[in-house]
Amino acid sequence: MDNEERAIKAQEAAERAAPAPISDSKSLIAVTQLPIIEERLRDYKAEIEATVAEAKSMVATADTIQTVKSKRAELRKQFDDLDKRRIAVKNLILEPYERFNKVYKECVETPFKDADATLKATVDGFEGELKAQALEKLKANYEEHCQLEGIDWIPFDQALTRSGVKISMADTKTKEPRKAMDALAEFVSKIALGMESVRKMEDSAEIMVEFKKCLDAGQAAAIVAERKRRIQEAAEAENRRKEEAARQQEMVAKVEAAAPAPAPVAAPTAAPTPVADPTQTERVFPEFHFTVYNCTRSQLLKIRDYLKQEGIKYA
Repeated sequence: MDNEERAIKAQEAAERAAPAPISDSKSLIAVTQLPIIEERLRDYKAEIEATVAEAKSMVATADTIQTVKSKRAELRKQFDDLDKRRIAVKNLILEPYERFNKVYKECVETPFKDADATLKATVDGFEGELKAQALEKLKANYEEHCQLEGIDWIPFDQALTRSGVKISMADTKTKEPRKAMDALAEFVSKIALGMESVRKMEDSAEIMVEFKKCLDAGQAAAIVAERKRRIQEAAEAENRRKEEAARQQEMVAKVEAAAPAPAPVAAPTAAPTPVADPTQTERVFPEFHFTVYNCTRSQLLKIRDYLKQEGIKYA
């Protein structure tokens, strides 16, 4: 072997001994031998199917019930034995993977995830500072527009929410978040126009309260108009109720004024014995009591007048 061959072999040996580069994932993680599972289940498939078919064809009677139960217990025992073996094979296969996965988490997953979390916090912190600076500029610009328009009832945070304006990362990279500033300025201008429209309306003070809730002059006016309509309907219904009550009271007063006072009736002593009248066909009740419910005064007077008209004594 000459010197050149020795040099080549020495270089190959050094390469085999040296760790693979981290980008070469195939050489870092590889399966050197796939698991081999020996089974002869298909040889017994026909036998199992015949046993199962025989069991399913069994009929339970008073004479065969114990045989059916025994057959079921036998089948369950055979299945449990085979299933335990399946689980044992599964565990044997998974054991080397679990060992590998533990090493993988220690050497790869944990350090990579830790680095990713650290870098994310660094990026978020930097971008958060940029966003805070952009928000301060946007807030100053917003408050300037509000002062010019005479609007002092929408705080900056609420304006962002109600307008839907947001600071993008593109805004943070410029000296001023011009796009967001223009959108918020347009929002303020629309509010000012809406307020001017409300001031020209009837019931402007009441409508302005609703406008500050919905920021829509037409909707605010409709809300107030609907509320006033419901109030008017309620007032009219109450007036109708009072007029009806007054009419009923007037009718009662007229009936009472026209009806003579009832003659005093002596307290009854013993109930008189009814005298048989050969010409009378209806039964006579010497004494009868009844109670009326939910009756008005005028109706009671009508009942009284009817009793008097029929010549029926009452007390």
